[in-house]
Amino acid sequence: MYNKKVMPDIPSDIQETNHKLREIVFDHLDIFKKISLLEIYLREEEIEKGKAILKKVHEIIHVPNQKFDWKVFYQTVNALHNDFLTQLKRRFPLLDEKEILVCCLTKIGFSNIEIAFLIKSNPNKIQKIKTLIREKTGMKKQESFAKQLEHRSNKETTYE
Repeated sequence: MYNKKVMPDIPSDIQETNHKLREIVFDHLDIFKKISLLEIYLREEEIEKGKAILKKVHEIIHVPNQKFDWKVFYQTVNALHNDFLTQLKRRFPLLDEKEILVCCLTKIGFSNIEIAFLIKSNPNKIQKIKTLIREKTGMKKQESFAKQLEHRSNKETTYE
């Protein structure tokens, strides 16, 4: 699903950490996807024989109104990237939860397509969210979103 990007402006150890974090997020979500697709791969007679098991799997995986818990992801990004999330929230309190999530996913190198997949959206919507983030944080439209995000969330940089 994703590419291991080489980002020349980012040290290789940080790139490797981001790559591992991306793998963990995709692996976790891939488990849910595979279980959800189980019925597609089964023949009708297999589905009939395994109805009770499939029902239990659905009850476990598709708990009503339950969403993916991003708390561990946020904690990991914060720990691995010098309090990135803490700094982002402190510097830009007007960012909403979805905008913060897009910032964190961008921070570790996810593309708009990958972000859209993870948050069940589409790439155009992600671009619109990034435009709102640019407006709220004073980023320039012509410059790289990821680079500006890094600069704006840096502890040593101060903004009004």
